[in-house]
Amino acid sequence: MKNKKLYEMPDRYFRDKKSVKKIGQLLKGILPKRSVSDRTLQKLREAWRQIVGEEVFKMTKVLLLKGRVLQVGVESAVMIHYLTSFERNAIITQINDIIGEKSIEDIKFRVGIQGDSGKN
Repeated sequence: MKNKKLYEMPDRYFRDKKSVKKIGQLLKGILPKRSVSDRTLQKLREAWRQIVGEEVFKMTKVLLLKGRVLQVGVESAVMIHYLTSFERNAIITQINDIIGEKSIEDIKFRVGIQGDSGKN
């Protein structure tokens, strides 16, 4: 019987010692990559917060960008009326100015904030 050190494990426990990979490399292969639309949506969420202010931001959630239509969940029908009647065009213009391109042409509001209670 060979004299083995206690902390060494037999080779049968390792498939291929030479192809050891870093955890970051493994995660890149497993986790989905962020697409351009994910980055655009994140920019839109940041712009939304800056434009509407904290009070309205807490009662809304930017849900998705479908084509050039931004969809936003809102806590109440009253807030939808306010945003649609008085703020929609100004918000669209300001978002496009902040993003630096004509990212959105319209905003659709719907009652209900899915997920994390108003946190964009």
